[in-house]
Parts: sequence; structure tokens; C-alpha cells
Amino acid sequence: MPMTCVVDAIKEGRYENKIALGERWSARSTQRRRYHEEEARLTLLFRNDLEKEHSMIGHPKAKTLFEMAWSDQRSDGLRAVAWRYEDLLQLVKP
Repeated sequence: MPMTCVVDAIKEGRYENKIALGERWSARSTQRRRYHEEEARLTLLFRNDLEKEHSMIGHPKAKTLFEMAWSDQRSDGLRAVAWRYEDLLQLVKP
């Protein structure tokens, strides 16, 4: 199965945000900002790992492919995003 590396990284917690979000919206604005910055960094890392694993780095449709998989499956977790990404690959790769 081609998703082994990214799926293993998901299991290992590589893309898991370790920064606490904080309980109050206003009282911990610095903490919330750090949390969201880390989320953005981890999402980019996840995307880059998927692109690398599937030889999509630099492909003109790489960003669109990830965005489609992300918007379709994010609520079901990173594994679902990775599997959807793999399904969508057939649309852009020969």
C-alpha cells in the first residue's frame, strides 16, 4: 500500500499539535496564536510529506489536489485525507 510512510507518521503523532489551545478565547490570545501557527505548520508538513511520497512536488496540480482531499475528508481525520489524496491522484498522474 503506497500510503505506508504518511500513515505511519500519522500513527506516530508526527502531525499532532502538542500546543494546548487554552480554555478562554481572550485570556490566552498568545497561546491561541501559537496553537494556530503550529496547526498551519503541521498541515504544511503533512501536505509536503504526501507530495513527496507520491512524487507530486512541483506538479502544477499538487496544491489543488491536496485542497480537494483536505476539504473532502478533514473532518474524518488525517488518514482519510491521505486516502482521498491517493484516490484523487489518478486524475493528475498518467
